[in-house]
Amino acid sequence: MEVLKVLKKRVKAKKGFTLIELMIVVAILGILAAIAIPTYMDYTKRAKVSEAVSLLSGVANAMAEYHSSLGVFTNNLSDIGGNKTSRYVTNMSADNTTNSNYVIINATLDKIGPGVNGHWLALYVIYRSANETYEKCWSWNMSNKYVPSSLRDKQVNSTCNLPT
Repeated sequence: MEVLKVLKKRVKAKKGFTLIELMIVVAILGILAAIAIPTYMDYTKRAKVSEAVSLLSGVANAMAEYHSSLGVFTNNLSDIGGNKTSRYVTNMSADNTTNSNYVIINATLDKIGPGVNGHWLALYVIYRSANETYEKCWSWNMSNKYVPSSLRDKQVNSTCNLPT
């Protein structure tokens, strides 16, 4: 009986957590937050860049249709519906002065965050005359971590060569 009383007193006396246990939990949470927050910020930037990718893809389809109809690419975006902008794309331009077999559609990015604001994302629409198809290739001047992974294997001069 005496032993039971002593054990009950010890169980009753030990309620809650010690300070060291709480400090360990706070340290673990701090480490997890230090890893998770930057990763989440990169993820949100990549999602915002994806909006620009979608906008450029639509313009590329219009550009391919224009080329299919008239046999040439245009430098004037108003020929295919005008300069497209969005919340994260502040300016868009087209350039086909270097080669008539492809056109470069360039989008300037803004309101996304540090490391992306002021950078550009370019989509090359390439006409392959051998099989009469259009191919899309990409180029950018920002860190790869902000570019959607689906574009990284379609980068100009890595797996996608420009016609000469």
